[in-house]
Amino acid sequence: MKKTRTITVEWEDGDYNERGFEMDVPVDADESAVDELVESAVFDEAVSYFNWHEGSDDEE
Repeated sequence: MKKTRTITVEWEDGDYNERGFEMDVPVDADESAVDELVESAVFDEAVSYFNWHEGSDDEE
């Protein structure tokens, strides 16, 4: 099992709501790899929030 570290991701959405979550990333991941993981996770969160806000049952 790879060792991981937990990071906190925080941002403000389009409605000026503060949003955030924690995620695990590999200990040996460089900054670029962490950025890609965070970007993907934030995109997934944004899609989920948008679908919930718009009343959609679709999850992508």
